[in-house]
Amino acid sequence: MTGIFPNILRHMSKPIATMLFVAIGLFFLASCERDEISADASVRLAFSVEKVDFDTIIAGQPSNTYYFMVYNRSNKDVQIDRIYLQSGSNNNFKVNADGISLMGGSATDFLIPAEDSIRIFLFANVPDTDSDTPITVEDALMFQLSTGVVQQMPIKACSQCVVRLEKKRITGTESFSPNRPYQIIDSLVVEQGAVLNIPAGTKLLFGANASLIVHGTLNASGTYTHPVVFRGDRLGEMFSNQPYDRIPAQWVGIRFTEKSYGNTLNSCDIHSAQNGIVCDSSDVSILKLSVENTILHNMSKNCLTLKMSQVYVGNSQITNAGGNCVDICGGRYQFIHCTIANFYAFVGGRGIALNYTNQDAGGSRMPLYQCDFINCIVTGYSADEIMGHASERYTDDAFVFLFRNCLLNTPEVEGDGVINCFWDKKSNDVYKETNFFPEFDLNQLIFTFTLSEKSLAVGHADHSLPAYTYTYDITGRLRDENPDIGCYEYVAPSQ
Repeated sequence: MTGIFPNILRHMSKPIATMLFVAIGLFFLASCERDEISADASVRLAFSVEKVDFDTIIAGQPSNTYYFMVYNRSNKDVQIDRIYLQSGSNNNFKVNADGISLMGGSATDFLIPAEDSIRIFLFANVPDTDSDTPITVEDALMFQLSTGVVQQMPIKACSQCVVRLEKKRITGTESFSPNRPYQIIDSLVVEQGAVLNIPAGTKLLFGANASLIVHGTLNASGTYTHPVVFRGDRLGEMFSNQPYDRIPAQWVGIRFTEKSYGNTLNSCDIHSAQNGIVCDSSDVSILKLSVENTILHNMSKNCLTLKMSQVYVGNSQITNAGGNCVDICGGRYQFIHCTIANFYAFVGGRGIALNYTNQDAGGSRMPLYQCDFINCIVTGYSADEIMGHASERYTDDAFVFLFRNCLLNTPEVEGDGVINCFWDKKSNDVYKETNFFPEFDLNQLIFTFTLSEKSLAVGHADHSLPAYTYTYDITGRLRDENPDIGCYEYVAPSQ
């Protein structure tokens, strides 16, 4: 060998010489790899999704971050000369491609090695246009390859303006409007003596630490087709096919305090909070709350907590709780045509469908004057979904309960307080979750509580007294001459 390399190598230590050879080898290897960039115009990038759809976002506020993968399936490197937003710098989307921000909506010089990938992150931020009507914005993320091929990823978002409420206190009589959703940043408080009316179709979106606290009176009156919705304000997806809206504990919940009476919730959808509804102790001779045609679903604690108050619940669904679906401590209650079921899907524990007692955790006396369940389903995953606890200390205190024409997931019992009930057990054609059809989709966290044809709930409701039967079920479907137990009337699937 002649020239400079032999002279240099003679004066080098062996480790240094070895490192030099490795560096030279890597240099030539990299050069070879650069020579392997595909020039084939038929090569295309592959994407993990067909389109990016942010669905509904709150105008003027950044959406959750969305990402997708870009794959090079070929056996040669692919050079992307430019990634850019079709709309240019004047756009509603922010993009980061393989760690590089698209400043002004564009960036250049990306390489995807053979059979490798890069990740694209993006979020939407659509200005507030002060419009009641949702506005759809569309764009496309363009991928310009060195071969001249241009591919695109469609992007769409639906922007909704909201009424933003922070430290809002209702001090008189006030009515909300269904024109725009209300975003409650902290807590919405109805003061004692005040009245808040919420009409059909109104949506209330609560922040993570936000709640509705009622010292006065709340009247929420939806319809079968336009319910009043109480939910969290995170509108994106936590995981693929799992929106935040299906994850519990997105907001705190609704509380009716000691001085609150005469509240009504009709055709409401209340879901994914910590506690759905809490009723504090009050005068049990006065109706505190009436709940009808309403869904309480997917709470990290209790769906319905009732303490020493008078509450009526009819034709309603109370389902899936990390605590108990219905938790009763003293008072006076009626549940007519309700579906109470605990199939909570999240880790961290699951309570039962129904718990009732006449003594609180501290040992205080809480007489249970009335606790009626008529034409109700009470079930869940556990072997026993009903727990009744009478005080062992105050044996003379009222502990009155009635189950009539109910489908119950509990060991069979006979005697006072249980009349013409049916038992949700394994020997039935269907039991527990198979009482309902279609079956639960645990991957997408979709739970449907309409009845299976084979459920014992079908045709077994007591309709001897008009007060025991709702003419229409929770969806507005007419009940037949042999009505079903629970809040849903069975209907045969369409062919």
